[in-house]
Formats: sequence, structure tokens, C-alpha cells
Amino acid sequence: MTLYSQSKFANVSMIEAPGFIKAIPKHDIIIETGTHKGTGSTRMLASTNPDVLITMEANYNFFVEAVENLKQFEFVQPYWGLSVNREEAADFIRENQDYHIPGVFVDSLDPIPFYLEEISVKCRQEELLEMFLEEYKDENPLILLDSAGGIGYLEFLTVQNIMGERPHTLILDDTHHVKHYRSRLDALCKYRVLYDNIERGCSIFTK
Repeated sequence: MTLYSQSKFANVSMIEAPGFIKAIPKHDIIIETGTHKGTGSTRMLASTNPDVLITMEANYNFFVEAVENLKQFEFVQPYWGLSVNREEAADFIRENQDYHIPGVFVDSLDPIPFYLEEISVKCRQEELLEMFLEEYKDENPLILLDSAGGIGYLEFLTVQNIMGERPHTLILDDTHHVKHYRSRLDALCKYRVLYDNIERGCSIFTK
């Protein structure tokens, strides 16, 4: 296993990748998983002035900070909850991951308990990603997936199941990580590439 903390870009935001922000197309509807504190990708997305920016965070303390940090943007709608179903996510972490792929980062040398702990937090709602994709699937949304490390590919599969061939833009963070290395490989076959920086681990795709 290779720990993400050992990567030279471990503490570098995707928005610092050269040319990344310029490659993002304008969208009226944005859906983001993984708000964190609202000061990184969420604020960057807010600067594009969409009509609606939905962002979700499972960690309550981060959610509270994000609400405060984003209150100047009236169109931002933060939600406290899990992007996917908790039980499905737990099964996915236990049974559907290979944590020993050469060159693919993980967050712990004991990854299954680590990623299960990430999704064990108490929160208000589950399956938020599916709910909002269903609501906005016909409005050409921009979708940014940057949630917990063990469920990135599960989120990607959720997008594929609901969006299909409908027009949308997809941003993936940590594509050199167990979170999204499979998402990137699948997306390269299914989307048009707008930006792909494997060293920094971020990609933008569109349909």
C-alpha cells in the first residue's frame, strides 16, 4: 500500500492544478459531494455564479463551519448528510475495493476500518447524491465528486446509473487514489476529456 500522505501533492488542492479552473465549463446547476469546510472547491464553484449550488457534507462539525463560510452566497445550499446509502457504502468498502493497486494511494495501512469510520458519523440524511441527481438530471448539471475516500467509485456508479447519456459535466478529485482511480478509467471511455492531470489527481469530463 502507498499512503496518500506520502504524495508530494497530498496537501495541494485540485484548484491549484495549472489550467484546472479555466477548463471548467459554465453551468447553472452544480452538485458537489464533500463540502468539507466550504473554503476549497465549494468556494471555487461558487465563484462561477450558478443558479443553484448543492453541496453535501456528512461530518457535522465541518458542515457547521461550511454553512458559516458560505453564507455570503445565497445560491449555495449546504446539506448535512451522506451522499450514498450507509449500509451499501459499508458493504462496498468491505467487498468491492482493492487496496493494493501499485501507484494508487490509500489513507491508512488498515484501510477498511479507516473508511468505515469515515461513513459512521451521525447525520441527518442519506442518499443525497441520488436525490439531487434525480431532481436535476435533465438540466445539464456539473457534478463534482470529492467525498469520503472509500466511496468515490460508488458515487461515480450512482452518477452513471442516473445520468446515463444525459448531458452533464463530471469533476473527479483524487483520481490517483482508491477513491477515484476506477472512476477515471471508466470516464476516459465514456466521456469527452476537458482536463486530466493524473499527477495531481484531478480530471474534468463532459457529455
